[in-house]
Amino acid sequence: TETFAAVPWIVNHGADAFLALGRPNNGGTKIFSMTGHVARPGNYEVKLGTPFAKLLELAGGMRAGRKLKAVIPGGSSMPVLPAEVMMRTDMDYDSIAKAGSMLGSGAVMVMDERNPAASARPAAKGPAGCGASSTGSSTGGGATKISIS
Repeated sequence: TETFAAVPWIVNHGADAFLALGRPNNGGTKIFSMTGHVARPGNYEVKLGTPFAKLLELAGGMRAGRKLKAVIPGGSSMPVLPAEVMMRTDMDYDSIAKAGSMLGSGAVMVMDERNPAASARPAAKGPAGCGASSTGSSTGGGATKISIS
């Protein structure tokens, strides 16, 4: 539905104009579903390449003024990134990959300092962690263990 929602704009303004909204190799917009410990959870459509800090601001910042601890930037099967990495990372496919995760569905799970990161996602990724129907292509497969202090 994300792609279909952009079609009228693309028809009226052209594909090149849509691609110019983002970054080279990451053109256009993306809908991010901000969830977790944000003041205003919801869906936010922004240009690819928008800084995570700006997206967090759009979602009202951290709930109750708490401190950001970690973020899962693209859905529950994606690797967790610590706050200091996310706050200097832009929300596009290449930037998130360079930071060590994946943009995936755009379901951004924001965790404050009270959330133990180990309980935030399954210990395994890929087919074993995501069910029999998964190919592992969207999760990168394999297992990942992280520690966020």
